[in-house]
Amino acid sequence: MRPEPQTVERRLMHDRFVLRTISIEFDMHFSKARNLQHGRNLQIDVATVLETAMQYPVDHPTFEETVKLATRYCMYLLTTGRYSCVLDMLPKIRIWSKAVLPTYFEAETALAGKEAVAHALQGNLNTALQMFRKLRRSRAKVLGRSDISTLHSINGLGLVHQAMGNDREALHYHRTALRFKSKKLGCDDPDTLVSANNLGIALLYQGSHDTASNLFHRSLTGWLQAYGGDDLFVIAARSNIGIALHFQGKLDEAEHSHRYVYRKRQRILGPHHHETIKSKANLAITLNEQGCHTEAEAIYREALDIFRERLGESHPDTLKTHTNLATALHDQRKFNEAESVIASALPLVRKELGDTHRETLEALELRAILLHHMGKFLKAHDVATELYQAREKKLGHYHDDTQRSLQHVRALAEDVEEAHATRRFSFVIPIPVC
Repeated sequence: MRPEPQTVERRLMHDRFVLRTISIEFDMHFSKARNLQHGRNLQIDVATVLETAMQYPVDHPTFEETVKLATRYCMYLLTTGRYSCVLDMLPKIRIWSKAVLPTYFEAETALAGKEAVAHALQGNLNTALQMFRKLRRSRAKVLGRSDISTLHSINGLGLVHQAMGNDREALHYHRTALRFKSKKLGCDDPDTLVSANNLGIALLYQGSHDTASNLFHRSLTGWLQAYGGDDLFVIAARSNIGIALHFQGKLDEAEHSHRYVYRKRQRILGPHHHETIKSKANLAITLNEQGCHTEAEAIYREALDIFRERLGESHPDTLKTHTNLATALHDQRKFNEAESVIASALPLVRKELGDTHRETLEALELRAILLHHMGKFLKAHDVATELYQAREKKLGHYHDDTQRSLQHVRALAEDVEEAHATRRFSFVIPIPVC
C-alpha cells in the first residue's frame, strides 16, 4: 500500500503539537543551573521547530506561541553568551512575520527587548541605547509608565548608560525603576532586587562603596530565598559583593569571593563563557592589588585572548583588559611594554567609548604615568594636560580626580623645565678629561 501524502492540514496539526510540546518543556528560567542544563538538552529541538515554522506562512492560531518560544530561546542564548546568535536570528523572525507582528504588541516588543540586550552585551552600546529608548516610549504609551515591561526598558537604559560612563543618567534610571518596582511588586520581590543590584553598581563606581555593598547584600539575601545558591542571580550578587570588598580595601575577602564566583560560573556556564572570564579578570584585579603581579598578568593575557576571539577587539571588556594588563606590567616596572599596550589600545578606546569616558580617562592617566617613568617628560606632560582638561570639564575643578591630575601636570612641568635646564647646562660647562 502506498503511503498517503501528508495534507497541509495534517502538517499544521503536527507542527502545532510539536510546538506546544516543546514550548511546555522549554518554559523555564535559565538562571537556575539545572534549567540551563535542561535547555542545553533541548536547544537543537527548539532551533529546529523555529526553523521549520519559518519555512511556511504564519499560522495565526500558534503565532503568539511561536514568538514566545523564540523569545525564550533568545533568553537561553543570551544566558549562554551567544549574543551574535540572537542578532542573527531575530531579523529572520521579523521578515517571516512582518505582515502580522506589528499587530501583536507584546510579542513585538519582547523580541525588540531581547535584541537590545544582545546589542548591549555585544558592546554595541549606541545601538542598544536607541533601541531601549524607543522601547520605553512605546511601552509607556501603550502599557503605562509603571508597567513591569516599561520598567524593564528603563532598567536597560540604566545599564547602557552605566556602560557608556553616563553616571548621572544611570543613577536616574535605576532609581526610577527601583521606586516603581518597590511600589508595584514589593521591596523584596526578585525583580525589584534586580533594580536594587543595578543601582548598587552605579553607586559603586561613584564612590558610594558602603551603600552599594548594602544593596548587593540585600539582593543576595532575597535571591537566595527565592532561587537557591546555584542561581546565576545569586552568583552575580556575590560577584558584586567581591568588587565592593575590593573597593573597600578588604582584599583577602574580595579574593575569596572572586574565587568562589569563578568556580561557580566555570561549572555552570563553562570555562570560556563571557561572565566566567570576567570573574577571572576580577580575581586578577584583586591579586594584582595584593602584589601577585605575575599571576595577574597571566590571567589578563588569557582573558584578553578570549575576549578578542569571542567579543571582538572593540568590546568594552576587551578594551578594559588592555588597561588592566598595562597596570600589571607597570607594577612589575615593565614600563616600556606597559606603555606599548596602552598606547595601542587608546585610539580604539577613544573611538568606542568617547574622549571623556571613565575608561578613556583611566587609560590616559596610566599612559601619562608610564611616560613619566620612562623619562619622556614632554610627551607625558601633553597627555597629563589633556587628562586634566577632560576631568575639569566633566567632574569640575575641585573633584579629587581633577586635582590629582593637576598635581601631576605641575610635577611634569617641573621635570620638563629641569630637563631643559640640564641640557643647556651640559653645553656651557666643559667636561674634564681624566
